[in-house]
Amino acid sequence: MAWNITAQMIESCSCNMLCPCWFAVQELMVMDQGWCAGAMLFRVQEGSSEGVNLGGRTLVVATHFPGPTLYDGNGTARVYIDEGTNADQRRELEAIFQGKKGGPWEIVGGLVTKWLPTQTTKIEIREDGDSLTATVGSFGQVKSQRLKDEAGRPMTLKNAGFASALQFENLTMELAPSGSQW
Repeated sequence: MAWNITAQMIESCSCNMLCPCWFAVQELMVMDQGWCAGAMLFRVQEGSSEGVNLGGRTLVVATHFPGPTLYDGNGTARVYIDEGTNADQRRELEAIFQGKKGGPWEIVGGLVTKWLPTQTTKIEIREDGDSLTATVGSFGQVKSQRLKDEAGRPMTLKNAGFASALQFENLTMELAPSGSQW
């Protein structure tokens, strides 16, 4: 059975300002530090897989790629799922975000050679205006600050390489301020 998810994603990585991988232009996808450590927070609004309701769940996919580009692969990753998730939801979310159920996450799963065991933990999210901090148990934090143009509108990225490949309709650009730790 196919799966579907509608979610908000907040991504934070070790690159200086914006993750160059979203642009999917190989010449631009050089990691600032020669490697990349990142975390993608997903707040699932609605979705299902194998008849299991996935709405209301929160998870983080933490990754490390030795570089120098994402497409070199050889990544290590772990899925962290909120502690309110039942066994069926955990099984389905883990399989989806490790790319085992096909679809766009199969791309990411194909770049990861080592999946660490999934962890169930408390995920706390604090929002303050255009800032967000998600604390993932004792494992780390994801921080972001929404970027806006001169008129105060959120900056967005549409129809760009990796975002299109992952079937994202639109990405709101956010800065990962220093202090994100993983």
